[in-house]
Amino acid sequence: MRMNQVKTENNNPELSLFLPVLDEEQNLRPMHAKISEALNALGKTAEVIYVDDGSTDKSLQVLREIAAQDSRVRVISLRRNYGQTAAMSAGIDAAQGEILIPMDADLPKALREKLNETATGSTLKVESRYVSEDGTRRFLMKTHDNFPVETVFIPTENRDTICFSSQSGCPLKCDFCLTAKLGLLRNLTAGEIVEQIIVVLNDVYGEGAETPHGTNLVAMGAGEPFLNFENLTKAIETMADEEGLFIVPRLLAQPSESRIRYPVGSN
Repeated sequence: MRMNQVKTENNNPELSLFLPVLDEEQNLRPMHAKISEALNALGKTAEVIYVDDGSTDKSLQVLREIAAQDSRVRVISLRRNYGQTAAMSAGIDAAQGEILIPMDADLPKALREKLNETATGSTLKVESRYVSEDGTRRFLMKTHDNFPVETVFIPTENRDTICFSSQSGCPLKCDFCLTAKLGLLRNLTAGEIVEQIIVVLNDVYGEGAETPHGTNLVAMGAGEPFLNFENLTKAIETMADEEGLFIVPRLLAQPSESRIRYPVGSN
């Protein structure tokens, strides 16, 4: 099965990985599987450029077979062994991505480290999803370290509301709240807060689709929002940014229980 990807508006990928290859016939398939897994998790458009530096084994043949199965892969074949510096230079010249990541074909671990330095991919996994007759959707997600995250989508005729979580569990001990029985498991990162909104909107309207009307964002899910204030603020800034979700905050908070508890945003 051939893998495909959607490129950016200028038709260039966001990431370019380029790797010199010399007599790595046995390592290429398992290495590319790890690269492919990392890129799929990252959720960014990418190209992988393998530069065969005059291999004397079947490396070039294997690379061409990999390229036939994965549209992200490009193969450059040098006529003879010019050395790693020349092979790297050929990869740089061919790269079309916004971010260039040079790699060694025998160091797949370094790839993961460099990708982690560059960006973080999707981390929330939808464990269960419940849909009621009125269209309300309740999501139970799990973080990469297996902590629960609850998010609810509430539709109305003129505006949707997404109730998101700021923490996994909650440190407050409200008698009426089941989440409180978990205690605080950990604060959610700004990315995990924003990702809840993306997951819900993609589920309801389709990936990347325009919403038909405004969206209210309410931090009344699991957790006490202002006990995770720094990450909450970063998330709100990202959601409000024109280059982000562009859901502009108009009403940010209302007082409750001697704290400002429930930040609210809308577009």
